[in-house]
Amino acid sequence: MPRATRLRVAPSPTGALHVGTARTAIYNYLFAQQFRAPLLLRIEDTDTERSKKEFVEDIRAGLDWLGIPFDGLVYQSDRTALYEEAIRRLLGTGRAFYCSHPSRSGPPGVPHVCDDRDKNLTEGIIRFRNDAVDPIVFTDVIRGEIRTTPETIGDFAIAVSPTRPLFLLANVVDDAEMEISHVIRGEDHITNVPKQILIGSALGATIPLWAHLPLILGSDRSKLSKRHGATPVIDYKQEGYTPDALFNFLALIGWHPDSDIEIMDRDTLVKEFKLERVQKGGGIFDMEKLQWMNAKYIARMPIHELTRELIPRLVHDGLIKEHWERTPDPFSDAMTPHPEYQFIDGSQATAEHLERMIAIERPRMKKLNDITQATYLFSLPTYDASLLLWKGSQPIEEARSILSQLRGHIGAASVHHGAPADWEKVLLPFAEIHGKGNTLWPLRVALSGMRGSPSPFELLSVLSKTEALRRIDEALKKLAS
Repeated sequence: MPRATRLRVAPSPTGALHVGTARTAIYNYLFAQQFRAPLLLRIEDTDTERSKKEFVEDIRAGLDWLGIPFDGLVYQSDRTALYEEAIRRLLGTGRAFYCSHPSRSGPPGVPHVCDDRDKNLTEGIIRFRNDAVDPIVFTDVIRGEIRTTPETIGDFAIAVSPTRPLFLLANVVDDAEMEISHVIRGEDHITNVPKQILIGSALGATIPLWAHLPLILGSDRSKLSKRHGATPVIDYKQEGYTPDALFNFLALIGWHPDSDIEIMDRDTLVKEFKLERVQKGGGIFDMEKLQWMNAKYIARMPIHELTRELIPRLVHDGLIKEHWERTPDPFSDAMTPHPEYQFIDGSQATAEHLERMIAIERPRMKKLNDITQATYLFSLPTYDASLLLWKGSQPIEEARSILSQLRGHIGAASVHHGAPADWEKVLLPFAEIHGKGNTLWPLRVALSGMRGSPSPFELLSVLSKTEALRRIDEALKKLAS
């Protein structure tokens, strides 16, 4: 009877969650979703010297941020009795033996055929007795048939002691006990498969199907490093990437759908994903493509969700102030705390106002953190008077005269927080008479203090009229000095 589909993600908490493990988790998730199969998280923490609690927390936080749910959580450190029972079974049947040599013995790459295998030692490391004669053959879903001659494996270590298993044995025991049907993991584990087949067969375990994913490479096709993007996944959150963008991006490293579409939501990725279409060669981690994709996801976010995501970053950088108020809870006698926000000048920063400010900056955002570079929305930066002059050569008196007249039009307008189109109706007729460049450049710089910024109509739609007039007055002072 075929085994029901069950998958697992099995990170080792000897370091933070990186993009390679994250992509492995994504592929397991997509495959599991296709079959509506359970996906389990197994923390492989038998390496007590290198496993750290903070790495466990980082792994779980990163996977949670990416939006990968699990149907169960297992820690190998809680399963010592299972491994001990398996080790003693192998010792009892003669399939394993105590060895006086180090776990890695002899020259690199040379299999260790141990001369202790028939000495009946009672201490030392524990090795699997490899008496296999026929080639060890398995079919990898991605790579096809793989054959290994047993002579190239030798007698390999499986435990330091009956209560201290090594990865090879613990991995096999867990996959068998958890009834894992498919093992989807990185290609660095391919050489482990023949050994794990030998262990599993000796224990009478059902052997899972294997699929080994290609490496993620840097832009120069070398091993991924920090300069290419090999940073902890949670750092991408801090840098302003959205989880959906990183999920979509990682899914396309080493796999592609039948079409050329690259921006795909999770339902589409689940529908399109096929292990058979995963490539054998390494996939490139293209940081520019990630930024492009992230910008697309930012552009698609509902503005209220984007604002909610950005407010903590604005508070952190001091662009708005946060204070907490208490209001009566309508369902109890308790006072419920809730945050309120203020601009630097003390005026209230309503959600509606913040949404309009963020909306005009969004087209320039590649990362969520980019909003904190738009300081001109919250306070006027320092700039030189020469920046107010169109093409740097506009006569100062002309710029002053135009700004002064624009100030009058803006002050007299009945528009306050209107749409950009409302301000265009007020100011474009004047600009068409005096020249759009000569008119709109000095106004835009006066309002933003920046060489590059949204249009003056967009700026007027989010700045209060009082603040806009104050900024124009500052510009006129600069041109007068």
